[in-house]
This record gives sequence, structure tokens and C-alpha cells, in this order.
Amino acid sequence: MAQDKKLKSVVSTLQKFLTHGGQVDELRSVVTEFNNLLEEEERQNQAKVVTAYELSDGYKKQVTSTVDSFFGKELEYEFVVDKALIAGIKVQVYDEIIDLSLDSALNSINQQLKH
Repeated sequence: MAQDKKLKSVVSTLQKFLTHGGQVDELRSVVTEFNNLLEEEERQNQAKVVTAYELSDGYKKQVTSTVDSFFGKELEYEFVVDKALIAGIKVQVYDEIIDLSLDSALNSINQQLKH
């Protein structure tokens, strides 16, 4: 992964700094890059769930269990109500979106009818 390469670069720069008496500016860049990697990892562990109506605790538990299973890890969840959605659910984890909304289904049907 690109993230692994970034981490190796950060560790390598830190190792050079420690073994060759590097400058403080170099250490600052290592700390900054390490913080960026941590923030990216945190974003990859957050899920945003959008529904048309507030979900009961039971449904929230089912959604979190299903999504955790799909991604193979436990995520942190934010549940959002969007009345414009009409029906269905959208789940966003980092840059991946799972759209099971009525809007998406209707748009798909519309596109198929146009072709």
C-alpha cells in the first residue's frame, strides 16, 4: 500500500535524523508526516451512515455489524438523517460509498431506459 511506503519513509527519515545528528526542521517534517498518516488511518476507520429516517438502536446495531463485517474491522459510526433520501441507506467509509438508496435505484433505472 502507499501508506506502508509513507510509513517506511517516515521511519527512515527519523532513523537518519537520530543516527546522523539531524536538524530540528527534519524532525518536524517527520512528526508532521507521521501525524498525517495517523489522521488518514483515523478517516479510514470512520463510517457515515445516511438514512431518510432515524434508525432504532436495533437497526443501528444490524447496520454496524453488517458494515464491520464487510470491511473486516470495527468502525466508528456517525448516523445522519437526510429527509431528501426518501428511502434506503448510504454508507461512506473513507473514499468508498455503498449506495442502497431509492434515489440511486431510480437513477439506475432511468439510465438503463435511456440506453
